[in-house]
Amino acid sequence: MAIMESVLEEEYSRLKNMRVNYINKIKVLPKGCIKMKKIKNNLYPYLVYREGEKVRSMYIKGGDSKIEELRFQLGQRKKLKEELREIEKDLRFIRKVLKIHE
Repeated sequence: MAIMESVLEEEYSRLKNMRVNYINKIKVLPKGCIKMKKIKNNLYPYLVYREGEKVRSMYIKGGDSKIEELRFQLGQRKKLKEELREIEKDLRFIRKVLKIHE
């Protein structure tokens, strides 16, 4: 049983480090989504995101290449957040098994 506990403790430590790394990566990436607004029969791309209670819109300058780069970054953020949820779930399980109170 001691071997299993040490393996779980190692995994717990590894997951905690991963959680910190994922949180730092997520902070750097933009949040929100891209919406196209119609103004005088023309479509303009905007990054729409929430800041506290307020919804903010920011015009995306730079054309299609900038939009694609932003889409990629938003996809990365979403993927990292999903993986972070799994890490949190695993941490909760290990805490329960090892009876760690944090």
